[in-house]
Amino acid sequence: MSQHVTSGTTRPTHPSPGFSRNDARLVASLSGGLGALGAVVGLAVGLRTYTPTAWFAALEVGAPAAWLGLMLGLTIVGVRRLAARRRRAH
Repeated sequence: MSQHVTSGTTRPTHPSPGFSRNDARLVASLSGGLGALGAVVGLAVGLRTYTPTAWFAALEVGAPAAWLGLMLGLTIVGVRRLAARRRRAH
């Protein structure tokens, strides 16, 4: 592993083991995308069922969809990081 020297201290040049921007972007886009899709579906169902409460149907379907997107994104990031760690180990 190479080292980077800055003001007398050395630090590794490999990426940090923390959550990267790409990981955060993936999780946020999946959560937001599925949440928005769920809200649109909930609104459509709410408008067909009972118009005065259509906004609540959008929230009722959109919030669990956003949560599902969050969990799916975190799972994908975890699997990618585990696969990268295993590749580095061999």
